[in-house]
Amino acid sequence: MSDRLKIAAGLLLLLAMGLFCARRLRVSTEITFFLPDTEDQKLAEISRQLMDSPLTRSMILSVEAPDQGTAIAAGKGLAAALRGDPEIAWVRGGPGPGVAEEFYRLFFPHRFQMLSGDPERELPARFSDAGLSQAARRLKGQLAQPLGALVKRIAGDDPLLAFLEQIKRLEAARAGPLEVRDDQFITADGRCAIVFLAARRSPFDAASQGPLLARIRTAFASVNAAFGGTLRLEQSGVNRFAVDAERVVRNDIDRISLVSISGIVVAFLLLFRSLRVLLVSFIPLLFGVLTATTAGLLVYGSLHGLTLAFGSTLLGVCIDYPILYLNHQALEPHPAGPWSTLRRIRGALLLGALTTLGGFAGLAWTTFPGMRQMALFATAGIAGALAATWWLLPPLVPRTPAVVPLHRALADGLGRLLEAMRRKRALLGVLPAAAAVVCAAGLPRLRWADDLSAIQRPNPALLAEDERVRARVSRMDSGRFIIATGPTEATALSRNDLVHGRLIAARSEGLVADFRSLHDLVFSEELQRRNLMALAAAPQLFERTAAALEAEGFQPEAFGGFERALAGVPPPPLALSEVLSSPL
Repeated sequence: MSDRLKIAAGLLLLLAMGLFCARRLRVSTEITFFLPDTEDQKLAEISRQLMDSPLTRSMILSVEAPDQGTAIAAGKGLAAALRGDPEIAWVRGGPGPGVAEEFYRLFFPHRFQMLSGDPERELPARFSDAGLSQAARRLKGQLAQPLGALVKRIAGDDPLLAFLEQIKRLEAARAGPLEVRDDQFITADGRCAIVFLAARRSPFDAASQGPLLARIRTAFASVNAAFGGTLRLEQSGVNRFAVDAERVVRNDIDRISLVSISGIVVAFLLLFRSLRVLLVSFIPLLFGVLTATTAGLLVYGSLHGLTLAFGSTLLGVCIDYPILYLNHQALEPHPAGPWSTLRRIRGALLLGALTTLGGFAGLAWTTFPGMRQMALFATAGIAGALAATWWLLPPLVPRTPAVVPLHRALADGLGRLLEAMRRKRALLGVLPAAAAVVCAAGLPRLRWADDLSAIQRPNPALLAEDERVRARVSRMDSGRFIIATGPTEATALSRNDLVHGRLIAARSEGLVADFRSLHDLVFSEELQRRNLMALAAAPQLFERTAAALEAEGFQPEAFGGFERALAGVPPPPLALSEVLSSPL
C-alpha cells in the first residue's frame, strides 16, 4: 500500500470515528456501575433498579414567600408553568380533588382486614368485653372531636373505628410537617409551598436533565417576576447531583487534557522546533482517544464520566509511541528513510505497548463493570495510538530532520547517565530499597475503603439545599433502606410485615429513631386473612359490641351495617396493585 493511500485511509478512519463519537457520545454518572456484578448480585441489581426508579426521577421544589397567601399562589403558578413540559411525567402542587373519597372507596371495604399488624396477640384483648367497652367509650369521645363528621358517617358500619385507625396510621407514616391549604402543599409555618414532579427520563441522562433544570429555573423566574422578586426557589432531586457530577467530570477532563497537551506542545517545540513534527505527534493521540471512545460506545452504549476522566490520562501513555519514534528519527535517522527507522525500533515499540496493554487488560477480569469499561477504553486507546504511530507517522515525518542542539545535549546527557549506572550497578539497589522503606512507613496507615460514595463526593452546597428541602417535606432519611424481597409479591409483602414488626421493637428500644414502611399502606394478603380469622374467632362479637355500645348510650339498631359486615362475605384482600393504580 502506498504512503498516500495509507494517509488517506487513516484520515478517513479518523473522520469516521470522530463523527460517530460526536453523534453517539452519552455520559453516565451512575455510581452503581462500580458495583460488582457477581458478588452480592441481588444487592447490585436492586441498587440499579433504585437508581432509575420513581424515587430517583422525582423532584421536590420549595417556593419560599413572605407570607402564606403568596406562597400558595406562587406554588400554584409554578406548578401550572411546568405542566405540559415534554420531559415531565407529572406535576403535583396539592393532593387534588376527590382524594378523600378515593381513600374511603379503597380502604373502607377492607377495614377489618387491616385491623392489626399482630392480630393473634392484639385482637383477643380488643375483642374481649373490656376491650369492646373501651371501644364504645372511644367512639363516644371521637364524635366530639374534629373528625366527628367522618366518625358519624362510618360509625354504623365501623363502631370499632378500624377505618379511622387506618387514617391515623397513614397520617403517622407521612412523618413530615407538610400541610394542605387551598389544595396546595405547604409547610407548617406557611412560608414554603411545595411542588412535586417526576421526570420522564433517567436522572442520569444529562442530555435531558440539564435542559429540564434550566426550564425549571426559567419557569420560576417568570413566576418570581410576577410577585415582585420576593420568592426563593430551592430544589431536591437526584438529577441535580447527576448533572453537577457530569459538569465536574467534564471540567476535570478539560483541565487534565489542557495541562497534558500544553506540556506536550512545550516539550516538542523546545526539542524539535518544528510545527510539522508537533502536528504529526498529535495524530496517534487523536487515534488513541477516538478508538477508545468508539470501542466503549459500541460495547456499552455510553461511557461513565469516571472512565472519560481516567481516559484523559491516556494522553501521557499514547504520546510515548510517537515520542520514541520521533526521537530516533531526529537523532539517529536510518539512511534508508523513516520506514527503516521504524523497523529498527519496532521491537521496543511492541514491547512497550504489550506491557502497558497487559497491565490495563488485567482490569477486564474484575467483577466491576466500571473497571471493565476502563480496561476496554485503555486497551483500545493504546492499540489505536500504536497503530497510528506504526502506519501513519513514517510517511508524514521529515526524511532528514534538523537536530536541535538542546535535544542533542539532553540525549547525550541521558546517555552518559545510563553508562554511569551500568558501571555502578550496586547503587541501583538504592532505588528499590528507598521504595520499600516508604511502603513500610505507609503500610500501618493503609485503610480499606469500600464506600462507593467516596468515588463521587456530592457538591456540599447542593447537598445542604437538598437536605433543607427534604426536611420541609419529611423528617425521614430517604437515603437508608431495608428491603424485603421474595420470589413473589405476596412473599415480599409478608416479609415486609415481619420487617415492620422488628422495626417497631427496635424503635421502642431506642435503636431506631423512626421509619416509614409500605406496611402502613397495605398489609400482605396473609396478614389480611389472619385479621379476618381473628375477627371470626371472636364469639358473639356483634352482640357483645352492641351491649357495650348500649351501655354508653348508643342505640344498638343503629349498627346494623356492622352486623351485616360481620355476617357477610368479606371482600378479597386489598392488593398492592389496587393502591398503585389509584390516584393515591
